[in-house]
Amino acid sequence: MAEPGGSGSEHARPQSYAGTAAAAAPSSRPQRPRTLHAFLSFPSASSLPLAAPAADDGSYAWRAAAHGASPLERSLDALGMGRYQWALLGLAGCGWAADNMWLQAVAIVLPRLQDEFGVGPASVGFASSATFAGMMLGALAWGAFSDAYGRRPAFNLTLALCTLFGFCATLAPSFFVLCCTLFLLGTAVGGSMPTDGTLFLENVPQRRRYLLTALSVFFAAGAVLASALAWAILPRFSCPREGVCGSGENRGWRYLLFCLSSLTALFMLLRLVLFRLYESPKYLVEAGRAEEAVVVLRRIAAYNGTTGMRLSLADVQSGPDTARQEGSGTYTALPREDAGTTAQPQVSQQAQSNATFLAVLPPSLSRALEPLAQRYGELLQPEWRRTTLLVWTTWTLFSLAFTSFNVYLSTTLEAKLGKGAEVYLDYTAYALAALPGALIGARLIETRLGRIGTMWSSTLVVAVALLAFAGVSSRAGILASSCLLSLSASVAYAALYAYAPEVFDTRQRATAVATASALSRLAGMLAPPLAGRLLAWRGRRAPLVAAHVVFVLCAACMAALRRETRDTGEGRAEDEEEEEGLLEEEQTRRQSSAES
Repeated sequence: MAEPGGSGSEHARPQSYAGTAAAAAPSSRPQRPRTLHAFLSFPSASSLPLAAPAADDGSYAWRAAAHGASPLERSLDALGMGRYQWALLGLAGCGWAADNMWLQAVAIVLPRLQDEFGVGPASVGFASSATFAGMMLGALAWGAFSDAYGRRPAFNLTLALCTLFGFCATLAPSFFVLCCTLFLLGTAVGGSMPTDGTLFLENVPQRRRYLLTALSVFFAAGAVLASALAWAILPRFSCPREGVCGSGENRGWRYLLFCLSSLTALFMLLRLVLFRLYESPKYLVEAGRAEEAVVVLRRIAAYNGTTGMRLSLADVQSGPDTARQEGSGTYTALPREDAGTTAQPQVSQQAQSNATFLAVLPPSLSRALEPLAQRYGELLQPEWRRTTLLVWTTWTLFSLAFTSFNVYLSTTLEAKLGKGAEVYLDYTAYALAALPGALIGARLIETRLGRIGTMWSSTLVVAVALLAFAGVSSRAGILASSCLLSLSASVAYAALYAYAPEVFDTRQRATAVATASALSRLAGMLAPPLAGRLLAWRGRRAPLVAAHVVFVLCAACMAALRRETRDTGEGRAEDEEEEEGLLEEEQTRRQSSAES
């Protein structure tokens, strides 16, 4: 079977997904590409005889029982959670694990960097700031890139670049060079979370979107991996005495970064070798490549082993003009009702604003920024402005407060407990406490609390736990308060990461989530020097109290959100009743046809 970017019978142009439609029947299993080019190629559209046949042979009967607000949503619902979706969940989780793995590792090694390079407590935080700065740039760049060119290239490239720059960081001869390599590493890993989460969300049924919170389990697992490796490596290969020591006596942090780079390389190989990723069907439809979306869905169905499910263009075309015909299992166009009279002036006004801004830029830069400016204009229209600004604000405040605490946690533990292996043991326990938090968050967001209620309530618990951590001095109190903080923060992150991709439309989703991620990285970049200044000025409790206040403000912003994305129990019951009725009608119709 010919693959996109591969050779085939058409020599005059590169093949697209659509150009291989005949080979994408559900009975054929997709093959893995043999070259890296096949992973990074951008297939072009071509025409296909994909319309539904005139005679209904029963292969479209699945439509009557499918769930979703659009044909594409119903097609994804009919595909369900198969091998492809579960594999995508695991591989997207690897990207999330790598993200937190590197963040935690940089925070853990800060005292060891002070020992080797002789930098002060207020300056050593620039290593974390450099990482967050790269993540901010990477989140913006990769988010816009995936909206413009597709989700697949970003999915495959981010971890590859992270591996490269991670190995470079292990060889850094100075603190300045280390910060530069960590910045480059951040540009790669910073794009992983928003693009991976978006890609996964766009490939699962609507009723399974809660599984996005499962990625938070991988996120927490990344911190556990980094902490466990630090516990095993740093006490044995770090400075044996207080004060500055040479690199030969302080190799532990380099060994730790080497191990993390090797793990990231393993994640990358899992993506490139063991899995054949297809472009997001939702992205293809939004990009006007509906034929290719049909072929992608057929190939996913083949990979999942789904049979008896025939797909046509009518099963991917989404929008206000298409709806499912009651009881027939087919789709028909809806009559338009002059719906654009109020929205059109807003779009035109926003287009004029974008044009004015872009007109002052050089033509080449203006053309490059035009798609991005258009999406930001859509996000800031009146119907989306409140949600957009509140989502961005909550991500920013949560990251600012959490990073202010987390980046100096190892330093604080050493000040309270002394320098030794027990510090890394407690840090590992702190990281382990986040694992059940992600699972608890996944459960809570499906209760009456919903996404919004889970976010603000768990964030308030974080604020209380942080205040307790600042006031206790015993090891038991430190361990209990830090674990409660880690657990509740993981619950909050699970709800926060689930809400943002769900609340935005497909067209703006990657840009909106990537911007939220970039702002959180910006806050993470500013938090270490700010916390370091407070630490030097007012002592160790000052940054903790300041972070407590920011968490409370963040919880207030979360509570101000209005668009709850959880399906209510009543809505699900109505959908199930409707689907059962439609299925009965379909069966009655087919029985009547058979008798006649």
